[in-house]
Amino acid sequence: MLSYWQIGPVDGMEKEKEAPQVVQFNNLVAPVTITLSLLVLTIAASSLEGREVDGDFLSKAIIISLSVLIPACIGRNSRLIPLDSGALRVGSIALAISLLGIVANSADPENFNHLFLTTFVFVGFASAILNESEYFEESANLLSVVLGARLAAFYSGGLIIAQSDSLAVIDTVRESIGAAFFSFWLSSISLGFLVMVVLRGSIENRGKGKLMSSLPTIRQSPEVGIYASLVFACFLIPLLWIGQIDSLQDFSQRNHIGVAWALFSALAIFTHAFFRAEGWHVLGALLAVNWILYTIGHIHEIGNELPSLFAEDGFIGSFTWFFLWFWMNFFALFFASRGVFGDIAPRRERGSFRVWWEDNSYAMMISLAFLIALVVRTAWNVIPAMNANGTGLWDMTGGSDPWYMKRVVDYVIAERSHLIFDHDRAYPTGGINPRPPLFSWSLALGGLSLSWILEMPADQAVWWSMASLPAIYGALIVIPIAGIATRAHSKRAGIIAAWLIALMPGHMSRSTFAMSDHDSFAMLFLAIAFYYWIRAIEKIDHNKLFKSTSTNPLYIIAGMRETWKRNPSLMANASMSGIAFSIMALGWKGFVYGPGILFLAYSFQVAINIFKGRDSIQFTSAALQMMLVAILVPAPFYAWPGM
Repeated sequence: MLSYWQIGPVDGMEKEKEAPQVVQFNNLVAPVTITLSLLVLTIAASSLEGREVDGDFLSKAIIISLSVLIPACIGRNSRLIPLDSGALRVGSIALAISLLGIVANSADPENFNHLFLTTFVFVGFASAILNESEYFEESANLLSVVLGARLAAFYSGGLIIAQSDSLAVIDTVRESIGAAFFSFWLSSISLGFLVMVVLRGSIENRGKGKLMSSLPTIRQSPEVGIYASLVFACFLIPLLWIGQIDSLQDFSQRNHIGVAWALFSALAIFTHAFFRAEGWHVLGALLAVNWILYTIGHIHEIGNELPSLFAEDGFIGSFTWFFLWFWMNFFALFFASRGVFGDIAPRRERGSFRVWWEDNSYAMMISLAFLIALVVRTAWNVIPAMNANGTGLWDMTGGSDPWYMKRVVDYVIAERSHLIFDHDRAYPTGGINPRPPLFSWSLALGGLSLSWILEMPADQAVWWSMASLPAIYGALIVIPIAGIATRAHSKRAGIIAAWLIALMPGHMSRSTFAMSDHDSFAMLFLAIAFYYWIRAIEKIDHNKLFKSTSTNPLYIIAGMRETWKRNPSLMANASMSGIAFSIMALGWKGFVYGPGILFLAYSFQVAINIFKGRDSIQFTSAALQMMLVAILVPAPFYAWPGM
């Protein structure tokens, strides 16, 4: 057989050889297009609001865009680096981007500030990781999320109706800024997703991510682009509506459609897409018609005028609405049942949408549970926490404990050391600060990080850290709780458990925004400890390690050593459980009930093993490993006199 070198290149071989570089440069189209789209959205929304889009406005918007676009393009070309290891390529890109950002910040700190540097490094590093894994769609969505957030902050900060210094309307000012921020941010994310959908499979290469790889291209199914456009339109409506409000007084009357309507509209569109993919056109038509009717009624309910026939009180108005509802549903049912919207024959196999949902529903539902948990812990507390009655300053809930925690955090920020002896405690004698250091230090480090990134005074940044981190800890608990239920039963149980803890009133009440106590922190790491303990006991095989048992204490030590050799996964997970208990111990002195629960369960299981004739040396080794780690790691703190 003749070799390639004997017969010369075959048609297409040069193209295949050059394909990797072409693929890499094709990957630049998506970030450039998304960035330009979001920049156009910023300019258009600002112009429609009535702002002056001058050179200063454009320069700021362009610098913000470049802080995301440049590192995204660099990260998407990681495979052009002549290194064999993907980790080395990502590391070299992270180093180069960090140096480039530091140089830019040193040369012009006013334009290339710390927020620019942080965004620059994060986007470049994350884009390189996603590119190495060929998660191209996820990389495009990351760009939309980060750049959308930066431009949303820029847009909402210049909202015309919010330019008021009066303390009497400060809450309304902040509400309008928040509404503009989230409207713009969600519009940006949906617009970026729409651009990604249009480009993938033609100019942009399809990735291998589990979430997006099975999504059809717009050539295969134009409906994907239609649904993405509808979602973008839903988020665009609140953005443009807020921009047309003339004053804070008009905004406070709530006569506009907000982000909540847009989110539920997006959910309705998502559900309609599922119905259509499954061939359930009757359900899809009824959903669309009734959501449109609800939207019209909602617009009228919040104070907007409709034609007089629909606005009349009494029988005429009610009959008009009933007439409209009845006949729209009738015609939707009539046309859908006759196949006008598509074939209504029953499917004999699962639709592609259902297959995709079954593959990704767990990750999506857990992520949604986390977001909902964060929203319900913050949405109704942010504005009141920023404007306390009587003082107009920050406020916290939960009694006196959060305020003493604030005192400890202030000391840590000022002195860069832990507050051990407090002269104002039990004044005038003073006393030991009884609180372990880790929770207060996490709040202090969060405040210092925000102070550096946003270049704001630490005494202002620390309030955001104090108020928000407990809510974040409280929302994060859905992840280990879901993991526990999933490993103990099934993924469906994990989803149910995640939503239960996300909306559990008892947990919510101790993890809201501005509830600056250690409860959410302690519960989070307690759940993590239980999760790793369940992972550990899954690895127990109850096989005998030795031919005979012994009452010698060295037998236990030998058993632990042998378990590390034969079953390292068991001992590693037990160690992780102990580390989680240690973190909990360094945040709350009441941590002992966590290991105590596991010790009771261990004792009960050993008793059962004795009756069943099972060997418990591996189980005992794991329990001792967990407890030793949980004791030794926080021992230096608790060994301090008075602690």
